[in-house]
Amino acid sequence: MIMEKKNILVVCGNGAATSTMVLQTLKEMFDEKGVRVELAQKKVQEVNELIKDDYYDMVVSTSGTDFVNPHSIPVFSGVPLLTGLGKEQMLDDVLAALK
Repeated sequence: MIMEKKNILVVCGNGAATSTMVLQTLKEMFDEKGVRVELAQKKVQEVNELIKDDYYDMVVSTSGTDFVNPHSIPVFSGVPLLTGLGKEQMLDDVLAALK
């Protein structure tokens, strides 16, 4: 189990619809696994500004993953959480990246 709380940024085009679905799926998975996280939901246009200060431990995006990433934090596509294709592998990868 991961002891320290992790900060995860979930983004989509407007910071509303698909990021809400992804955020909820992640929240359920983290709760089930006993992982302490703080999930934030924003617009994809805000990512470069938000990740430049090293606050977030990970980004999950439904709108591409090509960001300026000065701290090389893990960035994952949230699309598998929307389609179901590759969902379990993506969730395993997310958990592994937080360790």
